[in-house]
Amino acid sequence: MAQPPRRPSPHPLELIDDATARREQAIPDLGGDEAAYLGHLSALQQLTEIYVHRLLKPYRLSYSEYRVLTTLRIRPRDYRATPHELNHVAQITSAGMTRTVDRLEASGFVDRIPNPQDRRSVLIGLTDAGWQLAETLIRDLNAQHSALIEDLSERERKVELDTLRAIISRVSAAIRRTR
Repeated sequence: MAQPPRRPSPHPLELIDDATARREQAIPDLGGDEAAYLGHLSALQQLTEIYVHRLLKPYRLSYSEYRVLTTLRIRPRDYRATPHELNHVAQITSAGMTRTVDRLEASGFVDRIPNPQDRRSVLIGLTDAGWQLAETLIRDLNAQHSALIEDLSERERKVELDTLRAIISRVSAAIRRTR
C-alpha cells in the first residue's frame, strides 16, 4: 500500500507565531512577549540540535561524543581530564559522561588510566585515532558552520554574536534566580 504524501513540516517561526496567537486569544490579559521569547529560544535549541545531529551523522557520533573529543583535542596532546572535568566543560551529566566515554573507549578514540592523585578516579585522554578524528571533526564542522554566517557582514556577525551572548547571560541569570 502506498504511503500518503508527507506534508511539509511548518516553519518553526510559524509554529511560534501560531502558539503566541492562540495564547493571546485564550488569555488576552497575559500578553505574549514572554512566551514568544521562550518559544524562540526553544526553537533555536531544537534547530541547533537537529543541525549538529545531521552534521555528525556521517561520523556515527553523538553530540556528547563530539563534545568530549573536541574538548580533549583543543588541549595539549598529552592532556588528560577526569570525568568530572569533562562533565563541567562538555555539559554532560555524570551518567551520560560514563556512557559517552564507554562508547568512545570501545571505538578506540579515548583511553582511561588511573588518576595518580585520586585512586578512585581515572584520567581520560585521546588515543592517536581519537586525536585524528577530533581534528577532522573540528575542521569539517567549521567549514559547515561557515555556511551559517557567510552572507553576514562582519558588523552583522558581531551584532548577532553580541545578541546571543546577551541572551545567554539573561537566561543564565534567570537560572541562578530559580535555585
